[in-house]
Amino acid sequence: MILKAILLFTMATLIISLIIMHRVFGLKGLLIYELSVLEDFMKTRIDSFLEVFRKSKKPPLGVKPEWIAKEHRLQEIEAAIFRYQCQGEDIPEDWKREAQEIDDFLKNSIHGR
Repeated sequence: MILKAILLFTMATLIISLIIMHRVFGLKGLLIYELSVLEDFMKTRIDSFLEVFRKSKKPPLGVKPEWIAKEHRLQEIEAAIFRYQCQGEDIPEDWKREAQEIDDFLKNSIHGR
C-alpha cells in the first residue's frame, strides 16, 4: 500500500514536471529523456522492494496452540453457562465436566491460567 502511494506520487510529480517542461521549452527530446529516467527509477524502486520482500520470507501459518484453543473453548462454555443461569435453566452436566477438565488442563499447563 505504501509502495503504491510512493510510486503514484513520484509518477504524478514527474509527469507534471514533464508537461511543464514540454510546454515551456518545447523540447521533445527532454520529455523522452525524463520518461526514460522515470521508467528506470520505477524499475529499480520496485526491484529493491521485491528483493526486501523475498528476503523476509515468513513460514506459513501453523496450528493454533492447544492451550489457546482450550482457553477459547472454556470461555465459550462459561458464557453459555452464564446465559443458562440468567434464564433459570439447568446447566448440562457435560458442560460442567468439560469446563472442569479444561480448567485442570490449563492449571497444569505452562501457558495456562
